[in-house]
Amino acid sequence: MPTYNWNLNANVNIQTVVSSQGGSTNNVATVNIISAGQTLWSTTLIQTSNVGVVSGDLVIGTGASATTIFAGTNFTLTVPTSLLNGNMAANITYSAPNEPKHNYSGLIATWTLTSA
Repeated sequence: MPTYNWNLNANVNIQTVVSSQGGSTNNVATVNIISAGQTLWSTTLIQTSNVGVVSGDLVIGTGASATTIFAGTNFTLTVPTSLLNGNMAANITYSAPNEPKHNYSGLIATWTLTSA
């Protein structure tokens, strides 16, 4: 299964694990929010249910070193076709140590129909 890692910052990694379901290839993706080797939030997305939303604030770490991923952060799966790559898009609202609250909106993983 192809696995893609994207670093939000030094403390938080967002992992996309791509798999297959039914007769299709690379059409399922699990998104994991990971810190210090621990999965703090996870969702599995498929073509017919392709958006995952963080329902509550995730506070990662403590005190001045905490990163907060805010409720409403979301991930959207686009499955690959013979013409277009698949991808995982993220819309993340977060605050990090010594940084104000801000947004990241963009791709965190891309793959082909035949990625292995």
